Amino acid sequence: MFSPVLLKDVGRDAVAAALFVVNIVFARRNSDYLGAQAAATSPSPLLHFWSLALEEQFYVVWPVLVMFAGRARDRMRAITGLIVGLGSVSLLACLWYTKYSPVWAFYLLPTRAWELLAGAALAVIGTRVVRIPEQARAVLGWVGLLGIVVASLVISDGTAFPGFAALLPVLCTVAVITAGGAVTRNGPLTFLRAGPLQWVGKRSYAIYLWHWPVFILADAKWGPLSIPQRIGAVAIAGSLAAISFILVEDPARHSPWFSAQARRGLAVGACLVAVSVFAGVLTVRSDVRTSGGGDVAAPDLSIDDIDGTNGGTTDTISPTDLTAPVPLPTSAGSTNTVDPGTVYRLSDLIERNAEVLDASLRATDVPSNLTPGFNTISKDLPALYSDGCLLDPGTIESGTCTYGDPNSTVKVALVGDSHAAQWFPALESIATKRGWRLLVLVKKGCAMAEFVTYDEANRKRTECGPWRKAVMNRLKSEEPNLILVGSYRYRLTNRPAKSNARSQWLAALTPTLKSLRSLTNKLIVIGDIPHPESWPAKCLANNLSTARDCLIDRSRAERKPVVDAEVEAAKAADATYMKASDWMCNLQQCAVMLGNIQMYRDDNHIGATASKYFVPFVEAVAVPLLPA
Repeated sequence: MFSPVLLKDVGRDAVAAALFVVNIVFARRNSDYLGAQAAATSPSPLLHFWSLALEEQFYVVWPVLVMFAGRARDRMRAITGLIVGLGSVSLLACLWYTKYSPVWAFYLLPTRAWELLAGAALAVIGTRVVRIPEQARAVLGWVGLLGIVVASLVISDGTAFPGFAALLPVLCTVAVITAGGAVTRNGPLTFLRAGPLQWVGKRSYAIYLWHWPVFILADAKWGPLSIPQRIGAVAIAGSLAAISFILVEDPARHSPWFSAQARRGLAVGACLVAVSVFAGVLTVRSDVRTSGGGDVAAPDLSIDDIDGTNGGTTDTISPTDLTAPVPLPTSAGSTNTVDPGTVYRLSDLIERNAEVLDASLRATDVPSNLTPGFNTISKDLPALYSDGCLLDPGTIESGTCTYGDPNSTVKVALVGDSHAAQWFPALESIATKRGWRLLVLVKKGCAMAEFVTYDEANRKRTECGPWRKAVMNRLKSEEPNLILVGSYRYRLTNRPAKSNARSQWLAALTPTLKSLRSLTNKLIVIGDIPHPESWPAKCLANNLSTARDCLIDRSRAERKPVVDAEVEAAKAADATYMKASDWMCNLQQCAVMLGNIQMYRDDNHIGATASKYFVPFVEAVAVPLLPA
């Protein structure tokens, strides 16, 4: 049910969860740009263990601190001071990190400890809450209950959380607990004692443990769940929780054997941790079936016999030249033999690629020599990810970031976001071969077009504007002969753009392209790749003998209104439009494999291997635009 591509990560998560450090694992993973994207599209079925890990870390540290505070002459005052002091520091850290590093603020104990310390404060106050008049506590309880309902409705993926937003559910929960003993006709206690609420409350821990994996596994099996499917998943999780409550939780909690000696419970707990760690390690080290058939030949364009020219093609590459929508990719393991000085006609390359593409679209089996394989495809990254030239969130200024021949008089610049950066392996290969000076100015999540983009948590990326200004200044000083600009086709509002997508995209893109065109002799607009609805590697791993189920519907993957806007904007700026989707798709479908090459390293980028396959295509577009 769960994709084999992700099983090793799940095994690592299981080990971390068993050792109560999985919150740190998720913080590290999700604070990384790629990790956050992966988490958004393929969340771990053990993600909900982050809160259990954080709680256990608190339960290790807090008793020790209480023990030392208890040695004071006035122990209750010392403990109260400890709660107030640590809680205040934790809350301030939470507010600061939510603004500047929200992922770490969400997952780590130092920024969430104040919430647990709120419960500790209630424990210190103890029965003194009864000094509050019962009617006042009743009102407090209803206000708290209402606040919890409001929090569940208004806090969304666009909310800066935890931060100030977390104060609402935490303080309202404190209010409800404070009112718990208010037995009045007007208080919330009678409502909270209702049978269904009591049933859920007693099994809430088991429901928490079961609900997330049920939803994630169901989604992995059947895709995005409909409302009836979600209701069914809730029913399944509730049923499993009821069964485990009866067979495991309740007997363990009331076992005379456990209660007789504390060491017995500790010993059983240690054994369970050891078993969980062993199961996780076994999952990480296990091999799963990764092919549906034998080897497949690397894609071969058979371009040895194509007439080429040195330094140019016989094609006329005019602004917004749109090649026939029959595409073809090329890989690092390809059998193509190309004269480094030869430039092949793009039309010839597309024609030869049509044969490779057609065979790949008809293939039913995942080959045993799939390259990269399922275990390495997510690491098939451009070198920019490791050398610091693909800027991370929070960074605006690029370093030197030049490749090829640094002293060349033929200067080429690649600018944009990670969707421009995915073409770096092809361009670096060309620059090295042809002696270009290649400048790369790219940043994660920021397009060159003048519009606001949103991150995975639906927050505005405020640093894109200053980064664009820095890029334009750098280009003015570099004076490149050719600029290639590319980007993801972003949603232009914090909700998906629909009927007005074309006009919005055109208005945002046209001024940028004209500004870039004024800084260079020639400009290429890189049309984005087709976007699959989910990560193809996951689909292929689940359909080893039915790989055609993973093909991409071109009409849904391209967003034609936005493509039309790109073409029009390129024409208005006297730029050449490079329609890369024509190299990956026929008129109806787009490939996820070309020969033995696995194309997508995630759900919206091609891998470095696929990028290198397209070297002849990029050359066919770019070389004729440059000085001989």
